[in-house]
Amino acid sequence: MKLKKASLIFLSLLFFILVFIVGVRHGQNVERTNKVIDILISIPPSPTAQPTQKPLEFKTYSNKNCGVTFLYPNRLEIKESSQSAVFTENEDRPIEVDCQKVNNISAILEDKNAAPTEVVFKTKKTQAKTLDRGEKIAFSFKNTTNNKTIFISIVKSLYPLFEKSLEFIL
Repeated sequence: MKLKKASLIFLSLLFFILVFIVGVRHGQNVERTNKVIDILISIPPSPTAQPTQKPLEFKTYSNKNCGVTFLYPNRLEIKESSQSAVFTENEDRPIEVDCQKVNNISAILEDKNAAPTEVVFKTKKTQAKTLDRGEKIAFSFKNTTNNKTIFISIVKSLYPLFEKSLEFIL
């Protein structure tokens, strides 16, 4: 019986040594992982490069025959005559101004098939037509200083700038 008791104690001691060795190895793996995580956490994040945008700049357009002046983005190119102006960007025509009695914009305004809408222009509601799947509006107004009717076709995104900067000149 003494041999059995001694064998059990010896086996128990070996088992505890085995558990101790396995625990130490597991602790070493955990510590190694913690050191890697600490190194990764201590590295400051590098800033991502943001694309720089050109500052938005504006130019003033004036047409003495029509009697108007307003601001427009300087990225637009102007093709103008004495009675009209077309502002282009690539192949698009975001702004068109015309003060002739017969022109493309007046034809659009008279077209019954064009979608009607209203715009608030200088605190007054004005009848307008939508173009290019609703992205552009066409309308007309009267210049009170020279009694000319001015026809405008403009993309909706530029309309607030146009409305705020429009002035009548002699």
